[in-house]
Amino acid sequence: MMGFLVEITNSLDISPGTTHEAVITYANVSQVLNTLGDSKYHSNKAMHMLIASIDNELSFPTRTDRALEAAKDYLFTKEGGDRPDFPNSLVLFTDGKTNSASKPYNQIIPLLKVRIGSPVARTSPNLTKGAKPSLVLMHPVLSGFA
Repeated sequence: MMGFLVEITNSLDISPGTTHEAVITYANVSQVLNTLGDSKYHSNKAMHMLIASIDNELSFPTRTDRALEAAKDYLFTKEGGDRPDFPNSLVLFTDGKTNSASKPYNQIIPLLKVRIGSPVARTSPNLTKGAKPSLVLMHPVLSGFA
C-alpha cells in the first residue's frame, strides 16, 4: 500500500497553486496527519517524507466511518484547506472488514459517490470543479505493505 501511495503522489503536481494532498490513518480512531491547507505539505517531496513516516502496522477494528468523518470535518472544510474551485477526491484503503458499528458512508458525507476498486485498479474519478467528494474504496489490503 505504501508503494501505491507513493505512485499516487508521483502522478500529482503538488504545489501551493495546484494539487493538495492529505493523509488520514485509521482503525478504531482516525488520525489526520496533515490537512489540505497545511502549506508544509504542498510539494511532492514533503508528501513523500510524510508517507515514509506512516506506521505500517495494521490494527483493528476497521472504523471506516471515523476516517470519513475526519475527512469531512478536517479536510473538506475551509479551515482544512478545501478550495471551492478545485475538485475533491478521496482514496480510502481498507481491509474490507468495516466494523459493523460503522455508520453508513452516505450519512457522513451526503451525496458521496462511491466506487469500489482494488489496488491494481488505478482509475481516477471523473470530477468537475465544485463537485461533491468522490470516494474510491481500495480493498482488500492484505498483510504487509508494498
